[in-house]
Amino acid sequence: MGDVRGYFLKTVCNQNTSAENESVRERVHPSIMKAGSEIANIFRLKLVGVDLITPDIIRPLREVGGVINEINTNPGLHHHYLIKNRQDNAGVAQAILEYILSQ
Repeated sequence: MGDVRGYFLKTVCNQNTSAENESVRERVHPSIMKAGSEIANIFRLKLVGVDLITPDIIRPLREVGGVINEINTNPGLHHHYLIKNRQDNAGVAQAILEYILSQ
């Protein structure tokens, strides 16, 4: 992939190491987050992984020619932990367990 405002987001696919992955959730444009939420609501999903291709994660997809290329109803949780900036992990597994146990 490319350099997005000084950040290499991903240079390889699927099987890789934490040195090749970085959490960027704090920089994702709000419209992208909203689109993911709307997709989950449309399909009545509690958990969904939204894969996208974009040259600039901090700008709206439409503005930069980005696309949502895949929806995963069984997203891989390891992607949230196999990152070089571990202090920024989203704690997805913990949130899921807390949700399940609160029901």
